[in-house]
Amino acid sequence: MLCKVTEGKIPLSLALYDYRNTHIVGIGLSPAQMHLYHCLIKSKIPTHPDLLKSHVYADVPARLRARQHSQTCYYERSAGVLPELSPNQSFRGQHGNKWTPVIVVSKFDALRSYLLKTLDDTVYRRNGKHLRAVPSSSFNNELSGSGPEL
Repeated sequence: MLCKVTEGKIPLSLALYDYRNTHIVGIGLSPAQMHLYHCLIKSKIPTHPDLLKSHVYADVPARLRARQHSQTCYYERSAGVLPELSPNQSFRGQHGNKWTPVIVVSKFDALRSYLLKTLDDTVYRRNGKHLRAVPSSSFNNELSGSGPEL
């Protein structure tokens, strides 16, 4: 819908009307019914007159919580817990599109964040998901500047 707005095919106000009148899956209400007007907004789409009358929905927070709980259950099926890292462990850290050797300096205050030190003594803060384990022998070779052992 936003593509049509940017292309100039429909005005932004009509796109917002359509968005506010579109029902959210799992709740059965639109944003206009839940928060804004407690009824559907009159638009170009034919709507039953009863839906245009104001009605307060008391169970909206419970529906939202139930929907979020359902999404959480599906997410946690495949989500794994990242292991806790200790200082002076060697890893490869993502910096842009490159994976460079880093050493964990300490755990940062934020959840799953760590302070990392690169070979040139630059300190970065990264999330645990941006770290990959590396065999200690290959990491030591990179630190010493020698090539891989054959």
